[in-house]
Amino acid sequence: QHLHIIANRVGFDGKTVSDSHNYQKISQYCRKMEQKLNLKQVLSPRRYLSQKEKLLERHDIRKDELRLRIKLSIEESRSFIEFEHHMKQYGYELIRGRGIAFRDKQKVYTKGSDVGYPLATIEKKLQLKLFLSRSLTHEQEHFLELQRRLDRSEKQKQAADIPDKQQQKNGQKKQEQRSYRKIGDDISEGKRSKLRQELVHEIIMSPIRCDEEVPYELRHSKRMKISR
Repeated sequence: QHLHIIANRVGFDGKTVSDSHNYQKISQYCRKMEQKLNLKQVLSPRRYLSQKEKLLERHDIRKDELRLRIKLSIEESRSFIEFEHHMKQYGYELIRGRGIAFRDKQKVYTKGSDVGYPLATIEKKLQLKLFLSRSLTHEQEHFLELQRRLDRSEKQKQAADIPDKQQQKNGQKKQEQRSYRKIGDDISEGKRSKLRQELVHEIIMSPIRCDEEVPYELRHSKRMKISR
């Protein structure tokens, strides 16, 4: 809660009272009254603080809330349009120009850079999420292939448990069958589990080919870093 004071700047002598540096004067007066009346002391706006006072940690509930909403919106988005949509759902209006700013339901204007999220940072995080989401499909394909190979190996292991003299004579066994049969048909379950783990490790460590092109923004950013 706070109070609004309406005052007439024109004195009884007909002269107008100067309002030069009125914000700074009001801040100084408020700090004095806090000490005089034993009120909770707070910091003045940053522009009026000394270099020593600027180093003091201060908490702004409004900015903390905005910072959290921006973080959550980035996590839920893969494009700037989705990010803007989520921020509007949280009750923030986006003002985008050379930078970015946010206006909450109380019409309070806050720059993104004031809460650690300038426009460049938001765009980079969204580009990275988009790139990772595209790469995730290749990872999923890899693990699906892993599951298929494990299923085939399991079937081959079960087939290997049945004596097959003809296959033993001809030596026409696949690599996975040999890995299970090389110890013998009476291989223990513990040794089979170990062989299975080795096969999983071999498949996982095999390289994944990613044919999808890296987004232009990331390649352009990398070239700019190299040129520097």
